[in-house]
Amino acid sequence: MDEQFKNIAFVMLAEVEDSVLRGGILVTDSHGKPLEFRCTSPIRPNAVQRTLYGGTLMPHIAVELVGKPLVQAIQTSPDVVLVQQEEFLSLRTRCEKPLLLARRQGEDLQLSDPSGPGQPADLL
Repeated sequence: MDEQFKNIAFVMLAEVEDSVLRGGILVTDSHGKPLEFRCTSPIRPNAVQRTLYGGTLMPHIAVELVGKPLVQAIQTSPDVVLVQQEEFLSLRTRCEKPLLLARRQGEDLQLSDPSGPGQPADLL
């Protein structure tokens, strides 16, 4: 069987306590066997950061504090990086491997386009 993706990385950001976030990356082989796992230290955005960053806080945390450092830290090179949270989409420009947004079939996808009105959103 010709397998296009031998190693797959899954990146996620979760709230583990009230206002405390943690990110993780899991690399598996094509059969789902875990090859490598890493996670971040707890991330605690304060009120000043929430005010200064506003709506860009979660994408900043997802890409700069979770996604980029974790993808760079893993020893097992993935063939593709999968994410379920739209906040990670900007990671695709900082990642050498293809980054795909995974959604359940039929789930609505609404993206805000950072390039402004009238410009098509670049999903891949």
